[in-house]
Parts: sequence; C-alpha cells; structure tokens
Amino acid sequence: MNQKQTIVITGAASGIGRATVELFSKRGWHVVATMRKPEVHKELSHLKGVSLYQLDVTNEMSIREAFKQIVSDHGKMNVLLNNAGYGAVEIFEEASPEQIQRQFDTNVFGGHECDSGSTPILPQTAERTDCDRFLRRWTDHIPNSQLVSQFKMGD
Repeated sequence: MNQKQTIVITGAASGIGRATVELFSKRGWHVVATMRKPEVHKELSHLKGVSLYQLDVTNEMSIREAFKQIVSDHGKMNVLLNNAGYGAVEIFEEASPEQIQRQFDTNVFGGHECDSGSTPILPQTAERTDCDRFLRRWTDHIPNSQLVSQFKMGD
C-alpha cells in the first residue's frame, strides 16, 4: 500500500516556503503549511492536501502545540522542512542589537527549536532539510547583506 507522505514546512506564508507548499501539493503529498498567521493565508488551504497551522518559531510553546496537533491530525510527520526565517539586508555595523537578536532568534534558534521539537516525532527514516544552507550561499552575493551573512555563521 502506497501511503502519502506528510511534509511539515515552516515559514510557508511566502517565498520559498509558499512555493514548496505548492510543489508538494502538486506531487500528491500531505502538506502541513505552518506560519505565524494562517488566517491571513487561507487561500493556501484550497490547494489539494494542504493544511494550515499556526506556528511561531520564536515561541517554544507554539512549536510544541503545533507539532502535537499535526501528529494528532495526520498521525505522522515524514519530513520537516525548516524554512522559517527572514533576511534583513543591512550593513552589520548599522544594525541595532535588537534587530540582530530578533533575526538570530528567528533564523538560528527557531530552526533549532523546530528540529529539537520534531526529533521524538519524526520516524528514524525521516528527512530534515534546512533551507538556510542554500540561503547562506545565495546571500554571499548580495550587496549590504552583512547582517544576514553574519548571523548565518552562527548556524
């Protein structure tokens, strides 16, 4: 019996995350699209096999509750695609400590919390994909992207 795979995508509201939701929906997967404000992106739930969940990667309780609900609703998670994050294109020295902390909390600690929270849930054969490794190479070529590049070195 060929069971559908379930992929959980963080940061699915826009950009790479949204495109990934659309791709996996077209390929027949169960797609769990997570984002901070799913009520703003209800149109994604009209795609075949797509479910929306509220998840804020900077909030450990939000991650735990979302993963618990996802497993309750879908029975499993086969793939976690850690996509949530953002890039503040700015010269590092001009960024405020608050900007740096907010970006680090989202892009580094958020991914770590999602990985840690999914470890007991994902089967041993599951896959984890971190989009930030691609983005690190991509942002190396953008002028004034030192803030993004600096925090990525911590990953």
